[in-house]
Amino acid sequence: MQIWPIMTRNRIPDDSDDRTFGQRSADSLTNGMGSWTFLLNFLVFLIVWTTFNAVFRRWAFDRYPYVFLNLILSCIAAIQAPVIMMSQGRKDEISSARSQEDLRADLETNALVRELRDLVTDQSERIKNLEAVMGKIHVSQQPDRSNHNPSPGRPGGSL
Repeated sequence: MQIWPIMTRNRIPDDSDDRTFGQRSADSLTNGMGSWTFLLNFLVFLIVWTTFNAVFRRWAFDRYPYVFLNLILSCIAAIQAPVIMMSQGRKDEISSARSQEDLRADLETNALVRELRDLVTDQSERIKNLEAVMGKIHVSQQPDRSNHNPSPGRPGGSL
């Protein structure tokens, strides 16, 4: 009977394992686009773009309605959306695998706890039986005082 099952098996896919180039790229781009560095740099880019085109009208390459900027932003959004969805799909797979691994570990732990509880219950019963046997042995080893004549002058025969 094996009491302690091996619970160290890791069945969760590792991020660095066997990801394809596309998966690594999607994860990298998603991590980069979701950072404060990216957001602040993009904000600076937008401010520089609009300021340059508003202040330097003579050399402006994209005047006020900023049609070219709008086109660039639309293209970036069109590329970002599927990349983010691919990365999220991968993270969902990893999360699902972790949940399955947690469930497996919980079931193994519950089985182990039940087995240990049964062992403790069995040991408790054995201890009670041993205590009963020891009590009987203790009683049987005490001298029988009913046949004993007490000493004269001393009640109960105690010393």
